[in-house]
Amino acid sequence: MVEIDEDEIKWAYNLWNSMMIGGTWELPGMGLYRRTGDAQLTLIEIHQSVPEPANSLFQQHQYIALLANEMGWEMVEAIERAYDKDSEPLNIPEDKIGRVAACSSECGSVIRIEPFVPGTICVKISDGLCPVCGETGFDPSWNGIHVVVDDRGYILKITEEE
Repeated sequence: MVEIDEDEIKWAYNLWNSMMIGGTWELPGMGLYRRTGDAQLTLIEIHQSVPEPANSLFQQHQYIALLANEMGWEMVEAIERAYDKDSEPLNIPEDKIGRVAACSSECGSVIRIEPFVPGTICVKISDGLCPVCGETGFDPSWNGIHVVVDDRGYILKITEEE
């Protein structure tokens, strides 16, 4: 469990209370927060949809949420925009949410289009390549779309082969 010290609370108190309601604060490499009330902060942008393993984006946001809670502030998640690791906006077409496909190379992976949720890793499909096996596995209609990858079938398959 992450512990928050008094200096961090003072820093956040001074920063957030100096923001006018409607003002924004960017946490570099993480996202953009907007002050939406007297004691309310809202995460409105995610700046990296694939977290770095050592210090993930979701852990950073969870830390800010924990800090807000310690101060008696409310943390809201209302993502208006999300960007991938290359700073490109996530392409998650609303009319395609729920669409699912299995890799045609039969590696066992499945991709699906889901609404973005903080902490979810989204991968952009390019050239029909499967993000798990690297083979051509998806038709061109998937190109450029950010998807959630389910690799459990792939893991079961390679485990069974061992």
